Amino acid sequence: MKRNSMSIEDYQAVIAIAEENGFRPAAERLGMSASQLSRQINKIEVRLGVRLFDRDTRSVRPTHQGKVLIELAHRFLQSVEKAERDFQTYLQKGRGQLAIAGLPSITSGLLPKLLEAFAIKYSNLDITIHDGLNHQIISLLESGEADLAFTAGTDTTRKQLSFRKLANDPFVAVSSPHLFLADKEAYNWEEISRLPIIAISKGSTVREIVDSVCTLRNTRLAIRYEVSHLATAGALIAQGLGISILPKLTIPSLGTSPLQTKPLTDVVVTRDIGIVWPSGVTLSPAAQAFLEFASEHAPSIFKKMGIET
Repeated sequence: MKRNSMSIEDYQAVIAIAEENGFRPAAERLGMSASQLSRQINKIEVRLGVRLFDRDTRSVRPTHQGKVLIELAHRFLQSVEKAERDFQTYLQKGRGQLAIAGLPSITSGLLPKLLEAFAIKYSNLDITIHDGLNHQIISLLESGEADLAFTAGTDTTRKQLSFRKLANDPFVAVSSPHLFLADKEAYNWEEISRLPIIAISKGSTVREIVDSVCTLRNTRLAIRYEVSHLATAGALIAQGLGISILPKLTIPSLGTSPLQTKPLTDVVVTRDIGIVWPSGVTLSPAAQAFLEFASEHAPSIFKKMGIET
């Protein structure tokens, strides 16, 4: 098969001859001998099947075909230079795409505050946000649809992914004001088990942790309602239909109705909140920049939200 493709060096040689009006000055510019440059042009002409320069002892002139190729060579090298600049910008984390996944309580609570500061420093990044349950987040990371994610550091998560802890999120009992939890400053799990429970559905890290405590204590909760979304749980709690056992970080996601929270005693339950990413995978510059930025700035945001780090 006849090979007609040209290298970057071939394009540079053609342009140099046209701009220097001769082989010898063009060769000096390119750091080669005139005979080497002449052989290079001859090979190009043979491959392309056209003559690019008319030359005699006194002058070198581009042919019609040569003029067309020279113009195309300029355009090609300009596109190569632009691609190199774009890639350097990408390596410097100034441009690109970033996909972040997270539990709804984090994507609605922590993430907006974090992205507000991050976007100032990295304004040219296009960011996609996925929220979902823990198993959905893990699937997104495994499929490559998300670069990294905010989640709770359960044992399952830690086995499959690299995990960097950012905060310690305590579970509290939540009810509407003056109902159910109005009598005491704190409640133990035995007292909670006697109250109507609004539970987050199975498959969530919240339900996983609550169920594990109940198993440990051999306690059975009186689950009256089971919901998938925090906003739904908040509406039921505000209506006085029951209480819920939730991490403190989820409270802002329950809605705008006034609610009260009480600490849980005898078994203090917390969940580790952090960033996860696929183990053994080199993160993109944008993802690495976000990981470093979140690691530095998220703890102070959590503290303002009343979450320990």
